[in-house]
Amino acid sequence: MSGDGDNLALTADERAALIGLLRRALDEARYPLSRRYDPLKAVLAKLEPPVPEPEPLPPSRPGMGPSRVSWGEAIERLALITIANRIPHVASR
Repeated sequence: MSGDGDNLALTADERAALIGLLRRALDEARYPLSRRYDPLKAVLAKLEPPVPEPEPLPPSRPGMGPSRVSWGEAIERLALITIANRIPHVASR
């Protein structure tokens, strides 16, 4: 190999087609973790920009974390709230 293929001048359509072929080959691979697919993964990584990782969520405020209630208790609380909302409230005199 002469090394002059290091910088490929691809059109947008050619680039998209090559990315599609590489993805398809990797998605349909019988043993995708096999080392023989590492060169294809490397080429795909060079053609596709890396996807930025989302920022982590801010820490929850005290008292706003997940509650430690069982499913049964949660359903019971929901039923009580539903029943309470159906009862007409009597105005105090």
